[in-house]
Amino acid sequence: MEWDQYKMLKFKAITALAAVAALSLAGSAMAQTNGQFPQTPWNAFAPASIQCGWLYGANMNATTDQAIPISVPSGTWAIDSISISNPSISLTTAQGGFYTAASKGGVAVVASTQAYSTLTTNAANSTGNFMTTTLSTAGNTTDFQGPTQTSAIKMLYFSLTTAQGAAATADIRVRCRPLY
Repeated sequence: MEWDQYKMLKFKAITALAAVAALSLAGSAMAQTNGQFPQTPWNAFAPASIQCGWLYGANMNATTDQAIPISVPSGTWAIDSISISNPSISLTTAQGGFYTAASKGGVAVVASTQAYSTLTTNAANSTGNFMTTTLSTAGNTTDFQGPTQTSAIKMLYFSLTTAQGAAATADIRVRCRPLY
């Protein structure tokens, strides 16, 4: 009888050790799973660059200001890039820039001489349906204050210096780097 009790005790001890090992492994798997759901503030999981503004159907035949609302999740931000796509016609003469204030005021993020003549088609998967503007030195080296700051820049203005000369539209996207 003693031998059977010894075997049963040994079996229970091995089973208990196996259960502890299984729980230990399950605990580490749970810790890895918890990483998928943020339990700290947003900045611990923040993207490096976001689309912070857009103007679809921008009028490429008007020299008046066209406002682009900027939305960022941080107190300060910088412009990463401004892209133009989907022109309604080939943009042979349109030129203009982007500014932080109306009437070509504030910081000139993209110079007034920026040409859009590389935009020649709106056909998908075709050369000439997309371009990235050239940011000015100021556009590349300025951190802007976000919505929670007193001098917040909440709008960019697209303003052509030279209109296309015929009805034309294009889509504008602004990408920003939130500075958390």
